[in-house]
Amino acid sequence: MVCEGVGILEQILGKPKLGEDEEKIVSLLKQGKTKQKELLAASGMNPVKFNKVMRSLEEKGVAKREPRGRENTVKLL
Repeated sequence: MVCEGVGILEQILGKPKLGEDEEKIVSLLKQGKTKQKELLAASGMNPVKFNKVMRSLEEKGVAKREPRGRENTVKLL
C-alpha cells in the first residue's frame, strides 16, 4: 500500500525524508524531551512556520507533542 506524501524509498527503509527545517527541529530534539516554547525559541522560526514543521514531523511519525498543563512537551519517537 502506498501512502500519499511518502516516497517509495522511505517506505522501504522506514525512514521519512526530512526537509531542512524538519532536520533543524530533529537535531534540537536529539538532546531530549523539551518544552515547545523553548524549542520554538531555539529554532529561530516564527510560530506559524514552527507549527507547520511540527505538524509535518508528527504526520511522519518522527516527533510528538504532549500536552503538559498549559504548555506542550515535544519529544522524538
